[in-house]
Amino acid sequence: MQTAVINGIDGDTFGAALYELGLVPDFHLFDEPTTTTFKIRKNLKSMQKLTLNFDKSIRGRVLDLELTDKIVQNRLTEFLVEVGLEDPRTWTKQVVINQKKLGYFF
Repeated sequence: MQTAVINGIDGDTFGAALYELGLVPDFHLFDEPTTTTFKIRKNLKSMQKLTLNFDKSIRGRVLDLELTDKIVQNRLTEFLVEVGLEDPRTWTKQVVINQKKLGYFF
């Protein structure tokens, strides 16, 4: 943490770095400090739904997320079908690299 402060790393960078933990990057994780814990727990539950339901298709796993925005749901499904779910660190890193193209899923 101290290294981050010394190097001027901000909340957006920390949120983006969640992929290192196998979580979905959240570029707005620290926008509202009172919701940070809730957002991290929701992120973890979402990742569990995506990566631990081996008996469901990718589409079924995304549906389990109960996303209200159908456009986001479809973009996420297409993205995950393309990159696969086998290695969360790989595809979550792609969210960081292609942030503008992919947008924000969760």
